[in-house]
Amino acid sequence: MSKKILYAAFVTTGLVAVAGLAIAGEPYLPKAQKTFDRLDLNKDGKISLAEFTPVAEKGFLGIDVNKDEAVSTAEIDASLQAALERRRNRILANLDADKNGSITRAELDTYVEAMVTGADTDSDGGVSFAEARIFKIAKWRKALQPASAN
Repeated sequence: MSKKILYAAFVTTGLVAVAGLAIAGEPYLPKAQKTFDRLDLNKDGKISLAEFTPVAEKGFLGIDVNKDEAVSTAEIDASLQAALERRRNRILANLDADKNGSITRAELDTYVEAMVTGADTDSDGGVSFAEARIFKIAKWRKALQPASAN
């Protein structure tokens, strides 16, 4: 797998995550089976209004800081800003190996190499879709430790 493809995948993942922040408080129907199953409380293969409404209300009203049961533009902005700051801090914590507040290409390369190596469970030099699906962050973080210690 070429480094250009890995960089593109990394950037795309970041963009999708940022786009996800924009709808963080907005109710949406689940796209993943695991999430759907968690919402389908009576396990009938359908999400009813009674099952979905409390989840939607909890998520949306969770950003209602003043607890007036209405979410203002300011509360949405504050929630999105806080999520963006958490994301920035997570990116820096994961990629900024020397903790100087910026991420170099070398740090990115080390991170991507550790991620691919950690996910490549059959050691064939590439990551299949199945390997990507079962990939665990803790596993590649562990793989990253010796590389960043050098």
